[in-house]
Amino acid sequence: MQIPTAQAEHQWLLKLVGAWTYENECHMGPDQPPIKSEGQQTVTQLGDLWGLFDIRGKLLDGSDMRSIMQLGFD
Repeated sequence: MQIPTAQAEHQWLLKLVGAWTYENECHMGPDQPPIKSEGQQTVTQLGDLWGLFDIRGKLLDGSDMRSIMQLGFD
């Protein structure tokens, strides 16, 4: 089994590392008003090949939302 080495695409992922805020607008249909949301996202480097995303915000009903995502390149 060969251990992967970081490529240029992995270096691009490092640009995402940090603390971010986001605003989102979803259009659910032509006869409905857009739904807006906002939240925070923290991205940390996981080794040389991965980014770990911790995303927090609010759902449509106002309850808290949390999502954890791992992003890499293959």
